[in-house]
Amino acid sequence: MKQLRGMPNVDIKPSVVALGGGLDLVTASFDARPGAVRGAVNFEQSVDGGYQTAANFEAFDGRPRPSDSTVLVATPVTAFTGVTLGGTVTGQTSGATGVAIAVTDDYLCMTKVVGTFVAAEIVKIGATTIGTIEGFDYPVTQQLNNTLHGLAEDSYRADILAVPGGGPVRGIAVLGSSIYAWRDNAASGATSMGLFKASSSGWAAVPLYYEVSFTAGSTEPAEGATLTQGGVSATIKRVILESGAWSGSAAGRYIVTVPSGGSFAGGALGPAGAGTVPAAATGVYHGTQIALLPGGRVETDVSTFSGSLLTRGIYGCDGVNREFELRDDILVPIVTGMGTKRATFVKVHKSHLLYAFEGSIQNSTIANPFQWSAVTGAAEIATGDTITGYCAVGSSETSAALMVLCLNSIWVLYGNSAANWALKPLSDSRGAAPYSVQDMGVPIGLDVDGFISFNPTQSFGNFAWDVASRLVSPLVREKTITCSVFNKALGRYRAFFSDGSNITGTPIAGKKDSAGVSTSAIAWMPFTMPVTIAVAYSSEVSGITRTFYGGTDGFVYEADRGRSANGVEIIAAMKLAALNQRSPIYEKFYRGAYVECSSAGSFSLSVSAVFDEDQLHAETSAAPIDLAMRGRGGMYDLDQWDSCFYDAGERDSRRVDLMGQGCSISPILASASSNQLPFTIRYVTLLYSNRKVTR
Repeated sequence: MKQLRGMPNVDIKPSVVALGGGLDLVTASFDARPGAVRGAVNFEQSVDGGYQTAANFEAFDGRPRPSDSTVLVATPVTAFTGVTLGGTVTGQTSGATGVAIAVTDDYLCMTKVVGTFVAAEIVKIGATTIGTIEGFDYPVTQQLNNTLHGLAEDSYRADILAVPGGGPVRGIAVLGSSIYAWRDNAASGATSMGLFKASSSGWAAVPLYYEVSFTAGSTEPAEGATLTQGGVSATIKRVILESGAWSGSAAGRYIVTVPSGGSFAGGALGPAGAGTVPAAATGVYHGTQIALLPGGRVETDVSTFSGSLLTRGIYGCDGVNREFELRDDILVPIVTGMGTKRATFVKVHKSHLLYAFEGSIQNSTIANPFQWSAVTGAAEIATGDTITGYCAVGSSETSAALMVLCLNSIWVLYGNSAANWALKPLSDSRGAAPYSVQDMGVPIGLDVDGFISFNPTQSFGNFAWDVASRLVSPLVREKTITCSVFNKALGRYRAFFSDGSNITGTPIAGKKDSAGVSTSAIAWMPFTMPVTIAVAYSSEVSGITRTFYGGTDGFVYEADRGRSANGVEIIAAMKLAALNQRSPIYEKFYRGAYVECSSAGSFSLSVSAVFDEDQLHAETSAAPIDLAMRGRGGMYDLDQWDSCFYDAGERDSRRVDLMGQGCSISPILASASSNQLPFTIRYVTLLYSNRKVTR
């Protein structure tokens, strides 16, 4: 290869490529969007441009999160000795404690620090003196910072446990700051399903209370009052009115603590006006404990029927047990009147609670999720097809319509109540697989030939569907989806398939339609995980959007947290689509490139390239070049001292000598680490010189 470097009068041209557009497996090379990729794993389109490393997540059970861990680096007067990694270090003067995670002749690093260590104090592990602290000013490089924080995350991760029980996580839900998970009591031969809540000490069982049926109630007792019948008593946790009124005809159930003094039976209840327990019969409860059968798949929606945040509740179903409300850690089964038939999907829509029973849409009384009588406004609408999901949508006909997605058809429910519900067909040629439906601003779901999005339109029907995954159709066609999730803060849809493959989609600016209106496209990228995901859920937790996965191993994981795949190395790589600088027939000499990245911490990146990738004779490639990239630097008066690096810029741009010749170049970028923070590759600027027209 003839080198041009140093030759006079060589016309060197730059070609700036903004990375974005996602994986494109179908477009011809000349037509592919510059910055798109031909192959990738564990990169995602970033909402603000570029490709960000993906698949970082960590185990979660409510204890301190590994990604929130901190480190303290102490220097010795003389080298520390006798340090046991994992041992608890105690300051003799301060009484502070910390867990030792790394030690050299020059420093001791601790995490899980409680209290404040001081200079010149003796420190011990148990009864063994390991040395004296000189200070805390050891110069930690960005690379060492990665190593130490990776070790700290390992220490915290070891404390986190799976949801108690066996088999996969059956469901995850969030209400306010409370995070819940469901799991069977055994992996095989399970007899029940448990409900658990994350706490500072891990997963805690949520107690299942008892039910007492009543009729002829005339005075509503207060929650917290004592329900009595002879020598039997229990504390009322919830009062459920299912029919009638508190004027002598009220009927429903009391949710109570474990009865004391025996069991309730048919007869009058105290306090006065609390009603009468009916005689034993199917659907009548005499103080029976609520129980959950195993094997369900929990689907939920969160809403309030009173307009108050204090009465927001989780409304759910699992296809096996009675439908339910979960509020204030009190699970209340809902009696829909469907006997033993159970709902599989749920949605709160226009102050109604809607469930999907196979091909039947059923709604509660308006503003009352516990009343299911046609007399008070409950109704049923048939679709003639198995319902696979609900999604609220806007439309030109009426605001906040409800899209009803089925296996082989799509419907839109207009109206405000049973008085004017109107179920209109949208398509009998399109459908959506169960657990694929998400709201990305517009509904999206997986059909046989790929992901379908449904966009508002002024044409008849108010919506138009479009195949949103044409560019990756070979990856998603005829796949079976197990679960999906959309993180609104990151703008990312993620789908998990039964064969273990996964894909992520991020909306990006697209082209303009025939009317000149900007449309959106979705950039799709595949990613891998060392665990199999059974369920996924995203919601605001105390005002912050967080995403959780439930694994087949029984662990709950939080996505987009930490430096690794729960301690496992993340291997990320991508090959850009061929770049020809708009001169596909000109042979060029590529002299190098600049790679611009950004991250909160340092990271390593390997850069190489192939030339003329679409030509059968292509054999030339540029050997990989390893770069040590710096994380984002701090800004004076803006960033917090000791939380960033002042020897780095906002972004890092590095020169790479990608030497080679051809009509096109395809850069390849890769990284592998278990302790790096995610980073984003934003631009590649190529340096080249035209040589001749190919023959």
